[in-house]
Amino acid sequence: MIKDNGIGISKEGLSRIFDKGFTGKNGKVGTKSTGMGLYYAKKMADRLSIGIEVDSVEGEYTEFHIIFYKLSDYYKVANEAISN
Repeated sequence: MIKDNGIGISKEGLSRIFDKGFTGKNGKVGTKSTGMGLYYAKKMADRLSIGIEVDSVEGEYTEFHIIFYKLSDYYKVANEAISN
C-alpha cells in the first residue's frame, strides 16, 4: 500500500485515472501533467499479472494497493505462456 495526504482525486476522475492521457481537473491546475504515469503503471501491472487498485478522497488522500496474487496463479500464467 502507498498512501499520501495530498490533493486526492475526484470521484468523477477515479474511474479514469488509468486511461491514456487522463489528467483530471487537479492535473490541469498549477502543474503540467501528461496523464501517462498511471497509464503505464497499469500496463506494467497487467503484464506482470499483478493488481493495482486505488482509493481516494478529494482534498484528503490517495491510496494505491499493489496486489500480488497467490503463487499458484503465477504458475498458471507461466504455463499458459509456455503453451502459446
